This record gives sequence, C-alpha cells and structure tokens, in this order.
Amino acid sequence: MIYTTNQKDIVRHAEYCYHNYPTIVNNIPKEKKSYQNTMDCYSEIDNNISSSRMTIGESSNLAQISLTYSYNFDDDKYKNYVCILSVLAQVAIDNAKRRYDIDLDKEIKRIKKDMDIKHNGYPKFWKMIRSGFPRHKINHELNCPMNYLGMVKIREFKPNTDTLPMDYFFNKFELREDRRKCKKVEKFIEKYSQQLFYYNVKGDNKLDKCDDYLLNKFDFDLMIEDINAIYISRNYLGLMSWLIDRAFCITDKVVNNMSALKSYTDKNKSILIKTLYRINKESLFKVFNKNMGEN
Repeated sequence: MIYTTNQKDIVRHAEYCYHNYPTIVNNIPKEKKSYQNTMDCYSEIDNNISSSRMTIGESSNLAQISLTYSYNFDDDKYKNYVCILSVLAQVAIDNAKRRYDIDLDKEIKRIKKDMDIKHNGYPKFWKMIRSGFPRHKINHELNCPMNYLGMVKIREFKPNTDTLPMDYFFNKFELREDRRKCKKVEKFIEKYSQQLFYYNVKGDNKLDKCDDYLLNKFDFDLMIEDINAIYISRNYLGLMSWLIDRAFCITDKVVNNMSALKSYTDKNKSILIKTLYRINKESLFKVFNKNMGEN
C-alpha cells in the first residue's frame, strides 16, 4: 500500500527521516539460484514463503524488543541487534525469490538467547498487541515510545462532508453487445472465483457472507483466455459499465431489481475489476472518469 499526501508537516518530517535515518542495507551474500516460470517453481516459492512466516514474525518481534532495550540499557549490542534483526526479517521475506547464505533460525536463536528476555522481560505495550499475554512477563520499568503511544487516546474522526457516492464517478454507457455475451463473461468470472472459494471452505456454503476472495494466477490466466475467446468488439465501454453496475448496484434500475438479479459479481468485486483491467484498462478508466476533472 502507498500513502500519498501533500500535508506539509508529514511531508517535511518524511524528508527529515529520509536524510537522517538511512535504510539498512542487506549485504549478506546470496545463493545462486533462479526460478523458472513453471507450476513446480510456483509451488516451491509458495513453500518457501510459508516456511518463512514464523521467521518473519519472530525476527520482527525481537527487533522491537531489542529497540526497547536500547532505550533502557547502556549496551550498544541492542542497537546492533535492531539492525541485524531487521535485515533477517528482509531475508526471510526475500527467501521466496532468492536464498541467502545464512541459517536464519540459528542466528535468531543466538540473538534471542543473548538478549536474555526471560530476565529483562517485555515492555508494557506488549500486552496491548498480544491478547492474553501473561502479566508476570511484563517489566513495567522498561520505558519506550510505544508505551506512550499505547496510552494516547485518539478522537474519532468525523468528516464534515459525506462520502462521494459511486455514481459520482460512474459513467453509464450504452450496452451495444448481445446481452448473452455479457452474461457469458459474467459467468466466467463467477465460475473461476467460486471454484477456488468452494475448495477453500470445503463445501461450506458461505457465499452470501463472503465479500472478496482471490484467484491463483494460473486459474486467472485461464479465465482471461476464455473471456478473450468470446467475440466482443473493441468498444468495451458498454460491457464494462454493465458488469460494474450489476456488481456495485450503482444505478436506480439495478438497485430496484436487486432481488431479481441472478448474478454473484457483487461477491467478486476485486476479481471483476482486475479482470476488466486486464482485458482493456483504457476502457475501464473511462467508466470511472466522470467528474474527475472538477475537483
């Protein structure tokens, strides 16, 4: 995710951090290994990511605890461990793409032992981020910025203006294609997304309770091939606005006929948008460019 703002105080401080807090550089030698664009390699990458999940969390947590210790103990090793553990977390994440010449588990265990957490304890904010964390493991003498942030009471933000409705951006174009073709495209999107969905829930019918679910890359590519096999003119505007209207229930006509709609695209919004973008992104942007130049 990317946070973009022109708020002067945030921009000024971001610039200050950029110049005064350099990014930690990973200089650990890499193993010489490459992956091919095959399903076997995809599977191997997924396994690497899965096996790294615990390492990513462990190294990140230890880095935060070590940062707390650096505020309280006069020992530079804790500052060094913050940097080292940050790099180890990066290595664990990157393990899916490349292997490094280091035993992550062994190194993390070594650092954790030397930090002596059992004796030094955990900072007070730890019980705020870990539900049910044992109170006897908290060391209330440990002071750090996160403890103060945990006590800050932020007032609920209440905007002065209403949220802009979808129809503010939505352009409704005339549907020039055969409606049967449009419904065929819609069915393809439903078919592929539901296949994976039902596989994941093992038959438990939660379709009416679930908003978004994902396709793996292989199934998504197959779906795009099937949709492209349908003869549709290069003017996709009518098709796209028709599908989006049915999925997001934008126009009054669709809203008034919601009970009669035999469509599950409202359960597949993210997949629908991704599919339309892949088919013809220029047309998709035109569907959502209404009033964009007025503000």
